[in-house]
Amino acid sequence: MAKKKTSKKKASPAAAKDASKKAGKKEAANPAFKPAYGIGLAVVAVIILIIIVVANKQGETSPPADTAMGEQEVCGDSICGAKEAASGSCPSDCKVEKDYESDTQTPADEAGMDDGCLREGEMVPLRDDAPDCCPGLELIDPKGSSELGFAGICTAKCGNGVCDEETESPSNCPDDCEAVMDARPVCAGIGTSKEGWYQNDKILMYAHCAGCVAECKNRDTASEGWYNSCDGKQIKRVCN
Repeated sequence: MAKKKTSKKKASPAAAKDASKKAGKKEAANPAFKPAYGIGLAVVAVIILIIIVVANKQGETSPPADTAMGEQEVCGDSICGAKEAASGSCPSDCKVEKDYESDTQTPADEAGMDDGCLREGEMVPLRDDAPDCCPGLELIDPKGSSELGFAGICTAKCGNGVCDEETESPSNCPDDCEAVMDARPVCAGIGTSKEGWYQNDKILMYAHCAGCVAECKNRDTASEGWYNSCDGKQIKRVCN
């Protein structure tokens, strides 16, 4: 039996054109069909941007210079580092340290009195190696015989017209204390039953007072009076 021959119909040009249009629409509607080179360019741009940002950050946070001991010098931490001091790159730190040194100086250091000299009102011991009075002060005798073992007192007050009860008395600074010297009680009748303090030949009180002097203390106060230089007891109220 003879086989039938089949023939394939050839597509017309119009049908081929319609098929091409349909394929183009499908390709446009599906994102998977976008060109691969567009995605690649976007990735490269992002990578370049990240590299630029990281490089800028590293430049801003670069560590400060190290000191000779390996520690970092930071300007503004109130510590004057070796490199800061040498280069003058951070005057605020080095200035703070300099000010601190000047603040810790004592008045004696500023005046050049750092050699162990004695200051106002200090007693000079009676010995060969006793320190001298500081510049501007003079040595005057002790106030009374009770101050044994001392060569005198360092002061700048004797001669200012005021009898300073802390350092002066009629015996060691008569120029300041002469106003009260004439009225000063004296110890008389020493070694007798009438030994005591007298003023203008009148007895004020009987007491053992040999070697002691009367001192005017606490002037212009409620406790002003003449006091025994040996025991500190009051002889008479008011220095007159």
